[in-house]
Amino acid sequence: MSRCPLPPPARWWTLLEEAAVEWEPVPHPLPSDCRYREDLAALAAGDVKAAQAAKEALEQRQRADAKLRKAGGGGG
Repeated sequence: MSRCPLPPPARWWTLLEEAAVEWEPVPHPLPSDCRYREDLAALAAGDVKAAQAAKEALEQRQRADAKLRKAGGGGG
């Protein structure tokens, strides 16, 4: 392969050329959109105890989901 000259890689975009965009909430986000997690919202509001409780609840739901997937042969 050292004798096969390759063309220079194409540059599609760079971060320096993109304008910074402020994040804006959307009216109906997907349930899987991590930007809307209850624990992160509570943490951003400064409520550490509520954030911890929400995080633990999320982890419990994830464990239950994983257990159901494993029991049902869903893989993942």
